[in-house]
Amino acid sequence: MFHSDVQELEAELTEHWPSLLKTKSSFQFWKEEWKKHGACAACVEGFNSPLRYFQTCLKLRHQFDIHRLLDDAGITPSCDRPYKVEEVHGVLAPHLGDKLEIQCVTDDKDQEVWFQVKIGLSRNLTVGCDHHGDAQGDFAAGSNPVSYPSPGHPCRPGIPFYYLPINHQQPLRPCD
Repeated sequence: MFHSDVQELEAELTEHWPSLLKTKSSFQFWKEEWKKHGACAACVEGFNSPLRYFQTCLKLRHQFDIHRLLDDAGITPSCDRPYKVEEVHGVLAPHLGDKLEIQCVTDDKDQEVWFQVKIGLSRNLTVGCDHHGDAQGDFAAGSNPVSYPSPGHPCRPGIPFYYLPINHQQPLRPCD
């Protein structure tokens, strides 16, 4: 992937999908995302280039506006207020399907911190896919012939987690 592959989307990607680590440029982050997810997706018609892959990702981000759904329900980033899996799942499931997975990471204070949401999508990018791909690998459903370990783990029911604000100056310590 070359910078020119995503140049026309750079402003939108920078706004909606930036690298949160100052040690890594946004382009380097996007290149890793393409290598990890997009190269596999390129096997599916309509995703055969970095430009088309990222255009589709941005379209899906707008279609499934998780931040707006949460904000409308009063669930906002906070350094002080933890949330429960059940309350976040209850807000997102009607829009993203029951099979969504809220993932956390454990920070250096042994607190659970919301990391990402995994959503099962079918090849036509509709929600509610309950299979794990077909023999060729269904990137949208989460199946990938090449396995990349996620640093996250499913947030555990009953264990509160934090939905931290983004701090571009100190991404690893957003509440300091």
